[in-house]
Amino acid sequence: MKGARVQTTVQPEPAPFLRYADVERLYGLSRTTAWRAIRDGHLEAVRVGRSVRISRESLERFMRERTILTR
Repeated sequence: MKGARVQTTVQPEPAPFLRYADVERLYGLSRTTAWRAIRDGHLEAVRVGRSVRISRESLERFMRERTILTR
């Protein structure tokens, strides 16, 4: 076909920082649990104005370290 266009889909990079709502939706971790993990130094987070953003990398590490493998 002359002039046919090939459409490609580019997957966006996952956001490096997540809001509490994203953490709850994606990982099933409650806001309170996330807050406590930040307070206790288990999760890295930054404050943006009055909002908190949680590092996706530290969250994934946190979840991996607490995963229980069963057979």
